Order: sequence, then C-alpha cells, then structure tokens
Amino acid sequence: MLAVLLIMAVAALAAVGQKASQKSAAARAASTSRPTSPDPKTPPATSHSAGPRPTAAAPATGATRYANVRFGFSFGVPAGYQAATPPADGDGLTFTSPGRAATVSGYGSPNVLGRSPSAEMAAVVKSYQSARDTITYRFFRNDVIAVSGTTPHGMVFYQREIVYPAVIYTLLWSYPAAGATQYDALVTQTVISFVPGPAHSG
Repeated sequence: MLAVLLIMAVAALAAVGQKASQKSAAARAASTSRPTSPDPKTPPATSHSAGPRPTAAAPATGATRYANVRFGFSFGVPAGYQAATPPADGDGLTFTSPGRAATVSGYGSPNVLGRSPSAEMAAVVKSYQSARDTITYRFFRNDVIAVSGTTPHGMVFYQREIVYPAVIYTLLWSYPAAGATQYDALVTQTVISFVPGPAHSG
C-alpha cells in the first residue's frame, strides 16, 4: 500500500512539473512573438538619421503641459522651454529651449482642403522638398503621418500630424543635427504626451 502511494505521489509531482514547463515555454514564445511595430497613435522620436524608435518615455522632471483652448489639444513641454508670444488666432504655441537652439510647436488648423492623410503626407513632403530639405523618414498609418529629415542649414525637423476630415493637429520639432542625440528623449516625450483635440474644427 505504501509503495502504491509513493508511486502516485511521484506521478503527481511529474505532472505538475510538466505543466510548469509548458507554461514557461508558452511565456517565452509570447515574449519573442510580440509585434515590434509602433502604435500608430504614438510613434516615438526620430533622429536625423533614423526613424522613430519605440520608447516608453516617462514625463521629465519639471516638465509642464500646454493645453490649447481653441482646438482642445495638449502636449508635454520639456523643462526650461519658454513659450513664445501666442498668435492672435490662438491656433497653437511655440516653445524654445533654454539655449535657444531648439523649438517645439503644437498647433491645430482647419482642414480647409479636405485632405486625406495620404494627400496631406504628399503635400508635407513636397513642401520640404521644395525647400531643398532632405527627408530621411516617413511614417503613415491610419490618420497619423510623420516626416523627418535635415535642412541645408544643419537642422533636424520632425513633423507629426493627426489628420481628420475637418481639422489637422501638428507637432513640430526643430533642433541642431550636430546634437541630435540629446533631443531624442525630449522628442519622444512630447510625441507620446500629445493628445489631439476633437475631430471637428476649432
């Protein structure tokens, strides 16, 4: 009788071990099969030489938040960045870095031409190319587009838009290519923090 009980106990332990092994294998498989493409609503920062990199950036210490009354969008402003004079039409605001080397702007505009995201992407690209800028990155998914590159004067631009039928929300960065790496985290934080307003025009 004791021998039978021992055999049953060993069998039960073996079954538990097998189940644990199966769970561990399943967890490893899940961790290696997760999609790596960025969320279309939160494409992160881009440098002058590469496209957005997925980064779960936490809000920086001392950062503030700008909220636009007219269009209803908002985004996080890096610590120390100073607001420029607000435009008369209240469509957005530009903030300048402490050393005045970089700027970040957020604004809304009525989609008066009724452009689709693909048409808006084409127009933005054409605008930069007409200025002889070099485009190094393009992102387009659903209603989100992003373009990045460098100007002939050695500045990086990163423009991200959320294109609705009645309104377009834009986040625009400009900073020196020579020090691009120091701005990557800041760009990522503003991109992730950007919340568009409603789909109707302001």
